[in-house]
Amino acid sequence: MFKLHVNLNGRQYTVSANPGQTVLDALREAAAIIPDLAEQLKNADPARVRIEDGLATPPTPRELLALDVGLLDCGFRLAGEAVPRGDMAITAPA
Repeated sequence: MFKLHVNLNGRQYTVSANPGQTVLDALREAAAIIPDLAEQLKNADPARVRIEDGLATPPTPRELLALDVGLLDCGFRLAGEAVPRGDMAITAPA
């Protein structure tokens, strides 16, 4: 299990991500038990996140089509595609 340190609209959360689970799925799962996080997700579109620290799986073909190389180089990823490889710090929405 990995820890995601999430900055969402200026609020800080720490949520768990299971191996193989996308960032978006981890956020949604945590929102089921953290009412404030659920409210923040309703008011934001976390489709795109920025990885501030940590590693994720390589960009998927969908990400390569949706995000230009400059964004990918700056750590931007699609939350529904990026799978953490360890603990991460992310900003969403990016």
